[in-house]
Amino acid sequence: MRADRRNPGDGPRHDHRGQQLVELVAGHGSRIEVSAHGDQYPGAWPRSVQRIHRITKPLSSSESARYRSHPSTRSRHRAHSSPHRLGGLRGPRPCPRQVTLNLHDHLAAYAPKRPGAYLRIRSDRFGLEAGVDRQLEDAEDTRSRLRWGSFAKVYRENDTSAFKKRKVIKPDGSIDWIVLRPEFRQLLADLANGVIDSVIFYDLDRLVRQPRDLEDLIDIVEYVKRPVTGATGGRMNLINDSDRHMARMMGVMALKSSEDTARRVARQHLSAAQNGLAQGRIAYGWVRKGERKGQLVPHEADVVVRIFQDFMSGESAYSIARSFNAEGIQPPAARTWSSTMVAKMLRNPRYAGMVSYAGKHRVQAATAGDGWSLVLFDDEGRPLLGSWELPQTAQAVTGPQHERADWTRATRPGPQLAPSPM
Repeated sequence: MRADRRNPGDGPRHDHRGQQLVELVAGHGSRIEVSAHGDQYPGAWPRSVQRIHRITKPLSSSESARYRSHPSTRSRHRAHSSPHRLGGLRGPRPCPRQVTLNLHDHLAAYAPKRPGAYLRIRSDRFGLEAGVDRQLEDAEDTRSRLRWGSFAKVYRENDTSAFKKRKVIKPDGSIDWIVLRPEFRQLLADLANGVIDSVIFYDLDRLVRQPRDLEDLIDIVEYVKRPVTGATGGRMNLINDSDRHMARMMGVMALKSSEDTARRVARQHLSAAQNGLAQGRIAYGWVRKGERKGQLVPHEADVVVRIFQDFMSGESAYSIARSFNAEGIQPPAARTWSSTMVAKMLRNPRYAGMVSYAGKHRVQAATAGDGWSLVLFDDEGRPLLGSWELPQTAQAVTGPQHERADWTRATRPGPQLAPSPM
């Protein structure tokens, strides 16, 4: 539109600088609207144009005319202009790169300053922590090769299973079965809150064994966009989507391996229990660790005998615990005796020489606090007797060992066991 086609009496809608800016924006493809009076003005982004108007310097009259009349000159001028110039106008410097089609390659140049190291080993019978120490050495080697900063935190879970679930009752009363790994949960929280900005783990099977735990970690990695890489193999990095999918498949295979091992171990424990061997945690009265594991401890055996004798004479569990505390007798795993502790010992079938089993091959789970629900019975409904050495408790109450089978004969059939192939 020509400027002389405006109606008489109408003042110009733009001053000289604003008109040049509009012509420049029009030359770069912005939408220009024409009013009823024939004026040209930007109709889509007025605030953006005003902001550009404040921070840019317009062309001179000769430069503007040359720019409009010679497209080739305009293209050549734009090609030779600096990156932060807009057709001869001095604009703001461009921002750093904010988007990328390949996030993994973009973050490959990122060097974390506060990495964390996760170390775990399933079993450490002697508490030496030699396994996690070796893992830390490999993690340090990986960190130095990647040229990351020093470890801000090291998460050590020695003698901790990443497979076995436990029943947890939530504050609202609901029940869930989860793997209790405090250090792993702390790692997730620290990564999400920025306490650490990356993680080096030893190997995927040391990191997770349950798909739920892996998905919790992946959710945080996708949110914070920080690398979580392994120290072994191909150094899997969960920041990469292909590595995440590979980790999911490897996690399922690791879970299958753990379940196979658990099945074989449970079958072995069942066979040992059926042969009269003690399974699970060693009770008070016997040596619980070391080479003499399972042998009687004389002074503890005397305490066990006294508990049964006092209870048979009419004493309550509370009065027995109070007497032991007054005499300064050391309890099994606490500072003082309690009535609950005494009651559990009275209901423990092992003190009567009977085999107990609460493994996965039971059809029905054992009832809490009920010793009879743990006892294994033979085909005739009689409790199976163990081969371990007993304190005088069972003999004092039931007589010699050859008479205990008649004393412990059950009038109800014992709990059945589920079939369990090797």
